[in-house]
Amino acid sequence: MLLKILSLLTCLLCLQEVSATYGYRTKCHKPNSPLNGNVTMTRSHFGYQKLIYSCNTGYKLVGRQTRTCYNGAWAGYQPICQPINDSYKRVHYSCSPGFVLIGKSNVENETLEGIKPDECYTNHLTCKPVKCMSLTAPTNGSVQFNFGTNLKSRATFSCNANLTLIGSSVRECQPDGNWSGKQPVCREANDCPKLQPPHYGKIYVTGYFHGDYAMTKCYYGYRLIGKARLDCLHTGKWTGVIGRCVKQRSYWRPFYY
Repeated sequence: MLLKILSLLTCLLCLQEVSATYGYRTKCHKPNSPLNGNVTMTRSHFGYQKLIYSCNTGYKLVGRQTRTCYNGAWAGYQPICQPINDSYKRVHYSCSPGFVLIGKSNVENETLEGIKPDECYTNHLTCKPVKCMSLTAPTNGSVQFNFGTNLKSRATFSCNANLTLIGSSVRECQPDGNWSGKQPVCREANDCPKLQPPHYGKIYVTGYFHGDYAMTKCYYGYRLIGKARLDCLHTGKWTGVIGRCVKQRSYWRPFYY
């Protein structure tokens, strides 16, 4: 009987030593999950706490997958989750404004083999300053460039004598390599006919050529019905007809004493 009691005491002392060794009685707090990953806290067959780490899809674990609690502290270091190379399936790159890309704008996964996370890929990437295509002068006209066909360069168009420019007189080379506006043309300018002022009104005319306009105003007590402004077109026609002036209605209100 005494031998059994001694054996039981020896076993209890052994369990106490094991518990102290593995920190069973001193608990550890669950740490935060790693970025782009998860951590699960469990208990082993001996009763001590254990952490199991895992990463999200597209990431790999760098460090130990498990950690054990010893005397209230977790053994080892917190692992991290890093992107794996397979997650870089396709890369699209472009140039800064004012530059055009020479070569492929998309890089497939087979080209990216061996590239580390956060590593910059610049192979076969060439960016050259934007240049617009040269513009031709309109028939019976001319064009002048202040900086050639480079970015921000301006092309100024003009026509020969007795001709009118129809379209954009100034075009600018834009960051996308295209010119602003549309290609102008030179045409013969036809005079617009003289205008007769409406009854009880006046007309103020800047001229009778393309680009000129006429403004109609009525006398005091009259209001205008129709367009107040007419523009002279290159076809020699006004953009409408002269409006008319009609007397405004007045409302008599009786006075009360």
